[in-house]
Amino acid sequence: MQYEPIQSIHFPACPNHPDCFANKMGKCICLNDNKFHRDCPFYKNNEDHRKELLRCGRYLRQTGQTELLEKYKLLGRTTREAWDYPEEE
Repeated sequence: MQYEPIQSIHFPACPNHPDCFANKMGKCICLNDNKFHRDCPFYKNNEDHRKELLRCGRYLRQTGQTELLEKYKLLGRTTREAWDYPEEE
């Protein structure tokens, strides 16, 4: 499957959370619109996002659904760590 490069002009500006995992060069790469009447419900800093990937990778492996890791291109280093390390509290 071939992916086209992301064009940052298509993403909304996000000045509120520069430490968010989805904030790339001041743009939100996860949402088409980020005009909320409250704080962004999708905000997650990079460390929390990494922990969530580890948790998801662990769950998929434990339930025998590793084909989803490949399907959604989650076989990066972070997800593989989930297979080798015990669950964090």
